[in-house]
Amino acid sequence: MLIVSRTLILLASIALLAILGACGDDIPPPPPPDIEATVEAKVQEVLADRDEALMLTPSATPSPVPTPAPSPTPIPVVPTATPEPTATPTPSMPDIVAEAVQSVVAIKTPAGTGSGFFIDKGLILTNAHVVGRFHKATIAADRGEIKISVTGDVIGVDEDADLALVSVGSDIDRPAFVFGDYDEVNLAEDVIVIGFPLSDVLGDAVNVTKGIASAKRIYNGLRYVQTDAAANPGNSGGPLMNSRGEVIGIMTLRVTFTGTGVLTVGTALALSEYDIQERMPELRGE
Repeated sequence: MLIVSRTLILLASIALLAILGACGDDIPPPPPPDIEATVEAKVQEVLADRDEALMLTPSATPSPVPTPAPSPTPIPVVPTATPEPTATPTPSMPDIVAEAVQSVVAIKTPAGTGSGFFIDKGLILTNAHVVGRFHKATIAADRGEIKISVTGDVIGVDEDADLALVSVGSDIDRPAFVFGDYDEVNLAEDVIVIGFPLSDVLGDAVNVTKGIASAKRIYNGLRYVQTDAAANPGNSGGPLMNSRGEVIGIMTLRVTFTGTGVLTVGTALALSEYDIQERMPELRGE
């Protein structure tokens, strides 16, 4: 029944359309498009697309332009003057002698009197002819605070070089002399003789004389420094020093008369430090 009703309605609609067509009634045409609206819609669409693009595309953050660091102002370099080295003052001759006489002593034996000087702790060097054949020697010094009066033991003798070594023990500790260099001794350089000459007449006061190195001589195979500094009996065994206070020889002998009996002066001879040091190991008994 429902199907029949729907069929009748459809047929009635078709018949109505045919009647309207036959009557000549036209269906009114659609209104013309609104051009301004269309253009505006297009503009809005473009703007919308742009806004969407701007929203979707992140804007690039411009890289910060580094600020140049200020160049440091150069500090003017002022050259520092190099300080001149302070020259060490050279000791005066009196100062050198004042120190040297502390280590020079008088030596007495039955053979005679002479001089000696410390070369090591408790060891005194002198001439063999000063101690003779005696095994003991009296060692004396009396200068201000320096007072020595002891008996020393003769521990070594070299008669060929006229050297002797006397020990006074470690209790007598005086500054030891330093040896110089015989090869560096120059003619006419200043030299000093220290000792106790003519002590039987003048007493035990230490004596200092000054002269020059007059010559270098070889006698009986030994080296000597000749000097015109005054040397007398009692100077034997004392040191011959250069101007630096170094021992360059030991006062050993002097020529007083020639073979013809002519008196000579200024011919004192000191055995060189070279021969002293060469003989020292034997004197020590090493």
